[in-house]
Amino acid sequence: MSEVKSMMGKCEYCGAEIGVIAKSQAEANELASEKCDCSSARTAQKKRMLAEKLKELAGDGCEELGFRPVDTEIKEAIESIGKMVIDGRIQNVAAKVDGTVINIKGGAKVKISRKYTHEEAEEIE
Repeated sequence: MSEVKSMMGKCEYCGAEIGVIAKSQAEANELASEKCDCSSARTAQKKRMLAEKLKELAGDGCEELGFRPVDTEIKEAIESIGKMVIDGRIQNVAAKVDGTVINIKGGAKVKISRKYTHEEAEEIE
């Protein structure tokens, strides 16, 4: 079993060396990449947080929040588009799913939400 020790990890995005506690060099590099404050590392962190929040709002277990889980294919598509929001390629995305709206807004702080919608419409001829 590997022993945990103090090591220098290398950020995979910018190459900065950061001191971490790890079992292997690979783990040290991964931890350094997570800790690094370079723009690419921050972008990767936002994408990980997006995936976690989307899983919480639309994945298994979202029933606790009062929602039904979203089909995996739809959830993956929303995550993919959400990553484009984080990259700044799209400013805002809203997906209507199961009577709810999943909204992802870009900017300095990326925001993701899921809300029930109530629409009442009537057609007159």
